[in-house]
Amino acid sequence: MQYRKLTYEQHINLIKDFNAGMPRKLIREKYDIDHQTIYNYMSKKPSKYNTRSDQTLDHEYFSNINSEAKAYWLGFIYADGNISKSSNALSIGVSDRDASHVNKFFKDELNSSNKIYKYGSCSFFNVSSKSIKQNLISLGVSPAKTFKIKPPKEISKKYIRHFIRGYFDGDGCITHIWNTHKTIKRPKIDITGTKSLLLWLLDQFKACIKLTPVTTNNNIFSIRISKQEDVKRIYHYLYDNASIYLPRKKQKFDELLGLSKTQIS
Repeated sequence: MQYRKLTYEQHINLIKDFNAGMPRKLIREKYDIDHQTIYNYMSKKPSKYNTRSDQTLDHEYFSNINSEAKAYWLGFIYADGNISKSSNALSIGVSDRDASHVNKFFKDELNSSNKIYKYGSCSFFNVSSKSIKQNLISLGVSPAKTFKIKPPKEISKKYIRHFIRGYFDGDGCITHIWNTHKTIKRPKIDITGTKSLLLWLLDQFKACIKLTPVTTNNNIFSIRISKQEDVKRIYHYLYDNASIYLPRKKQKFDELLGLSKTQIS
């Protein structure tokens, strides 16, 4: 299904249908648009005029990965972003608790004026830019990327750990496991992705930790790091002198590392 432009009246009716609870499948059929286009229209205000939205948008933001911020947000998009097959849309959907973090990217980095679209307990961010889409594709992001994403291209070595921190904030998890007697909590890290991307991650980690295997379950690949000293090394690799990160994950890291040697009575 190809992207097509809706009239002002169609845009108004789409919003009414969506807010009334019409299933998205019926909306797609009624307006002859795809899933991504629904969110594109839900994220912007209907206009009777052919005015350009997002006039301040930085279309060349990803033309050169030359800063911590650009590397971090590229990694985050690798994990949680989506670029449309049928339009030039870039979108990110996150739980409401992480919305303020992602909003910093769209508002402060991309200079986007688009509003946040909320659905249930999730928040969706969206911009449309041919240049951003093309630059992301050249860097390794692709539409429908879940099972085919590959290691990033053209990133300077000094920015790689920032890219990895962004990816971890999207597709990584820090939690804990108990010892045999359930008296001591120990932190563990899990990261999911494609096999080739995870092998690349492990190659970046090899100076910090002993290699760990990539495991698979129903075609979902993951790595787990659970040795306490290895977790600490990854923590320092990710966060030392870093200025951009998802606060709740770093806080969880801090708490679990602090608890890792605490005996529970």
